[in-house]
Amino acid sequence: MIHTGTLAGGDMWNPAQAGEVFVTMGKMLMDGEEIKAGIDIPGLGVIDPDVEGRDIITDNLLEVDRKTVHKLADMGL
Repeated sequence: MIHTGTLAGGDMWNPAQAGEVFVTMGKMLMDGEEIKAGIDIPGLGVIDPDVEGRDIITDNLLEVDRKTVHKLADMGL
């Protein structure tokens, strides 16, 4: 749809990177570390969870457009 012009592009998350972050965070929790505001999580950066501490929102999105779509497809994304 990007090639036909139906979509100009968009943003997406990288599931491989997200998996790495989940494993890192899981290990941190298993090691007794607290996931809290201000800590630096490799692959994610310094985080600032919501008030309940359940959601961590970052802007680590990949841009998808005519320039990037082939590379992302080659990565299986």
